[in-house]
Amino acid sequence: MLRTDQLRERMRLAATLNPSDFIETRVLSGPAYAFNDNPESYSELIGEIAAKLEVQADQLTLIGSAKIGFSLNKDHLLKLFDRRSDLDLVVVAPVLFDTASLEVRLMQKELELAGAEERRRLKRTRENIFNGYLRPDQLPLSASLAKDWFPRLSGPFDSTLARRHPVKAWLFKSFDHAKICYTEHHELVQPQIRKMLTLRGDI
Repeated sequence: MLRTDQLRERMRLAATLNPSDFIETRVLSGPAYAFNDNPESYSELIGEIAAKLEVQADQLTLIGSAKIGFSLNKDHLLKLFDRRSDLDLVVVAPVLFDTASLEVRLMQKELELAGAEERRRLKRTRENIFNGYLRPDQLPLSASLAKDWFPRLSGPFDSTLARRHPVKAWLFKSFDHAKICYTEHHELVQPQIRKMLTLRGDI
């Protein structure tokens, strides 16, 4: 794992670097913190998940605290990666995204006649499609991604780390959509990161 001083430096970059640059160079690329001591295991994990999801390994990227060592989630900002953390993935698969989006569009009339929860999920999913991603917790339950594709992330896994941590993912239309999504989020949390590090005397 990275030493404490290296983690502090990465946090300082999260607080001071241009959000777009930080997301592109530290979150969506670069080495994975959780696999710092064994990079080969990272490749094995990505290969295993890619096979389960029937996508190419280069369409998967680990993000979140498992990637950079600490969380950018506003509810537990800067919390270090530990045994309770998730393994969060970005999946960039344009054809799969378009197929899933079309399915939701064709189901629209049926879903609009369903219960309030399915209508809420349809509304959120339509907004997400505009933003270029699909997420499992907001998809209509009858969608193929919700019934079949995303549940594959529950395992079982050969990877030791995947057996110890929940594996989660969002499906994106393109890398650029992922970059925009996470950059906009980082723009929102960066002032709070800067404030927290200033109070701690780290910047």
